[in-house]
Parts: sequence; C-alpha cells; structure tokens
Amino acid sequence: MTCIIEGCGRNDNAARGMCAKHYRYWLDHTPPDQRPTAPRFQRDFWASVHRTRDQGCWVFTGRTLTRGHGMWGRTLAHRHSWALANGPIPVGMWVLHRCDNPPCVNPRHLYLGTIQENTADAVARGRNYHPPRKMVCSAGHAKEGDNLSIVIQDGREVYRCRICENDRSATRQREARHIRGLKKTLVSDAERARMRALRAADCSHRKIAMELGRSLMAVQRALKEMGI
Repeated sequence: MTCIIEGCGRNDNAARGMCAKHYRYWLDHTPPDQRPTAPRFQRDFWASVHRTRDQGCWVFTGRTLTRGHGMWGRTLAHRHSWALANGPIPVGMWVLHRCDNPPCVNPRHLYLGTIQENTADAVARGRNYHPPRKMVCSAGHAKEGDNLSIVIQDGREVYRCRICENDRSATRQREARHIRGLKKTLVSDAERARMRALRAADCSHRKIAMELGRSLMAVQRALKEMGI
C-alpha cells in the first residue's frame, strides 16, 4: 500500500495507511486522547458484539461486570462504542443507556450525561435499590455496640464483627509463633534464671530470645519485671 499522506508515495506501510516516517510523526504530534482507534482494533471490538437490528440492542458478548456492563480491555464497552461513533468523551462525562440494558453498546442507545443525571435516571427506573445491610456475622454475632467495627475499604464503609476479627487475628499470631517455633507458656523460674545469667554475660535481648526460643517481647518483659 502507498502512504496516504499526499506527496509521499512510499510503499513501506507501517500502520493506519501511513509509511513508517509519517506514522512516527503522527504518533509524536498527536495526543493519545485524540488518536482514533486503529481499524483492526475496531474490527476486533465489533466482532465481540451481537447485532440484532439497527434500532435494537447490540449486546456485547465479551467479558462483563457483575451488573452486566461489558469490559473492553480497561474501558467499559459502551463507553468505547460511543467514542468510536462520536469521538473522545469529554472529561467528567458519563455514557448513559436509553434502553436500560447494561450490555448494550448500540451508539443509538447511548448518550452523554453527568453523574447526577445517571443517578436521577437510576432512581426513575428503580435501579438504585440496595438491600439492607446485614447486621449479623456468619458466626451469629450481632454487629452492634462494642462488637461493631467500621473500616473504610475502597472508599466505602465496611461493617465487621469485632469478635470474629479478634479471633482471626489471634489465629494468625498463633500460626506465626508456631512457624517460628516460639513457646506460648508462661516464663518459668528456670528460664528467668537463665535470662539473668545470659544478661550478666552481656548477651543482647535478641540473642537471649533465640537461646530460649522465646519472642523478643517476652524476654524484654521478663527482664523488666526482674529489674534488669
């Protein structure tokens, strides 16, 4: 193919109908958000769409999210479809469905709107229902009062059972101590005497802990109780 740039005439086609020289120039001088999707990627996208008729819904058959919206790479499929038909999406704008069908990517069924318009549309169509928050954990503990732990995860509040959280934390600590070979029993008088002797020999707290198979905190606490 001959380069599409007027007056070029080169035959070493690189991409988008241009030769390597003009394609590199185009890449260097065209911002990413102003570059139209390459024809072969457009073909790949529309190959993943089931078209019924011009006025009907065009259902995206690729990967979908929980609520049914299609995903094309890292972009929502209906946003990609609108951009293919109309150009770049303005910053801060959403692509909304007229047909109320999440996997639909028919450009005729899509329009631009704000997040407020999207919320109002969801309320009008009855799509903003959220089931009541479950206030009892899987173990049967009520998530209320001192047993309720509220954490922020991914920008939203998550209600957790404090009893179960503490049990899981204690289990993780026991497993970690078991892997390290640390003891869980109280420090015996014989161990205290050994600690005193090792400390008198100018051994560090860490070395004493390794010698007795105790955690560093347990050794430091015992030595503090003995006034050493």
